Amino acid sequence: MNVQDVKELLCTYRGELIDCCLYFYNIVKEEPYERQIECFQTLCEEYGSIKSNETVILEKAIEKKELDILTDQYGEYVDEVLNSLLKKAYSETYSSRQFYHNLWAAFINGGIITSSKEFAFAIYYVIIDRKIPYFVLEQGLQMDNKMFENYMIENREVIAKLRFILNRSFTQKTEEASLLVRELTQLNTFEEQVIAMVAILSTLRDEQKRLKKFLNRIIDGQ
Repeated sequence: MNVQDVKELLCTYRGELIDCCLYFYNIVKEEPYERQIECFQTLCEEYGSIKSNETVILEKAIEKKELDILTDQYGEYVDEVLNSLLKKAYSETYSSRQFYHNLWAAFINGGIITSSKEFAFAIYYVIIDRKIPYFVLEQGLQMDNKMFENYMIENREVIAKLRFILNRSFTQKTEEASLLVRELTQLNTFEEQVIAMVAILSTLRDEQKRLKKFLNRIIDGQ
């Protein structure tokens, strides 16, 4: 298996993603180690960007019940490995190659997962994570608490307007987005724009938390 084979698999497979990951692992494990990493990186980077024509039917090897069991057993482990590596990769500015090399090594050499289905699950759980594919990021702006507070006070009117826009209903997303961008671009400094983005992100995440709590209450029958 090579990079082109991975793309071909994504272009043609028909079936559940977990079965695609098992098919991928059973083939790629026979390749030299560096080729394994190369193919794994391609799978992570290309999944979701390629639409399959569904011409190749894959065997149904992992039923939903078994997938649920794998999730219960290894989901938290995969998350911990991925999140720990992402944190380290950001602080040490890993290249994409280095990131996928270390992620693959963590699963292959970690000793926690051992069977083909377990490796397939780890691959599956990684590529459906919204933090994948990995991108190299520059270090972001950091502020001490006092500086942050001063900027928040100085820009409180803009922040209030941004929150007002975010809590309004618009017929089109582009209408809402254009108003937000207009407010951001009218600010004089990069630091002020960052503070405005903090307000936008905080508002959106607060809304996500409220929605999650609401859905949990419904699920729990409260």
